[in-house]
Amino acid sequence: MDHNSLYNHYNDIIKFYSKKVEYQIALETLDYYFDFIEDMLVNVNNFLVLITTFKETYKDIPFDDEDSIFIFFSKYLNTIKTTQHMDLSIILNNSKNTIYSIRKCVEVLNMADAMTLFRKLKDDLILFVYFLRLGNIVSDDYDTLDKLEKWNNHVQNAYDWVNNSMKNLYSSKVLNLLLKDKQLKKLDKKVNLFSNLFKLNKRLNNFTHSNGMYYITRHNPIYLEKETISTLSYFITEFDKVFSYLFTIVLYFAPQYMASPDYQDHIEMGMDPPEDCQYWVSTYWNRFIKEKVLKVDSQLRDFLKENTCMNIE
Repeated sequence: MDHNSLYNHYNDIIKFYSKKVEYQIALETLDYYFDFIEDMLVNVNNFLVLITTFKETYKDIPFDDEDSIFIFFSKYLNTIKTTQHMDLSIILNNSKNTIYSIRKCVEVLNMADAMTLFRKLKDDLILFVYFLRLGNIVSDDYDTLDKLEKWNNHVQNAYDWVNNSMKNLYSSKVLNLLLKDKQLKKLDKKVNLFSNLFKLNKRLNNFTHSNGMYYITRHNPIYLEKETISTLSYFITEFDKVFSYLFTIVLYFAPQYMASPDYQDHIEMGMDPPEDCQYWVSTYWNRFIKEKVLKVDSQLRDFLKENTCMNIE
């Protein structure tokens, strides 16, 4: 049997849509983000985070002299219950692979499967943000017994994930933790970041669970051109939103990801780095902010300029 002939139907679909603008933009969008994550993996030296549970609540000690600093860190170390390193590049590599799978679905207009995989990608990136946040602990996270218990429960989710036993971690729980950050809460009021992610989650769930005829890939998208084009347009818009929203949060917690390699390159070559070059932003990040973030909402760019030390254009 000629296996290629089995799939001639899909070749017809590709040929029909190949010159449609929305189809071209959808594929270009996926290529862009595949390349974007690849750039991150190549240029960011360290995706390790350290996450910790505690035996006691945080207690503030004023730093009056060197002895008080030593006392603070000694007491801090004594309050640690467990600690774990996590390499978040694992999630990014997985996300890159998912984007490739989504692209193969979009190529043949299998949009139901593309949307289902989009939901997986979004959830994986939210997980990336979640673990990054757990690696950025602040004193307010565990300065009462109630907060201490909740914090340790969050960190336990990360331990369970590493040990392949995490269950029932809903994105709403992660987003609620993020909303406890005062700056992110202000940003959400301006751009409806979290509510837009919740809305998208509800829409993508319909595709994931086949909640109606509209949410499955019917026999031939050639005869459903208007509906398919509409779905492609929605897909493109929401893809840009997810990356712009979530990577704005990523850069808020880890602005060092944006850093240009100039500083490190000069150090490794035994040369004095140009003044303040540690605040320069890598080309691919500036491109992402200009071409994607600004298109979604300029207030996201403004937020990063106000809340990181990096020289964002």
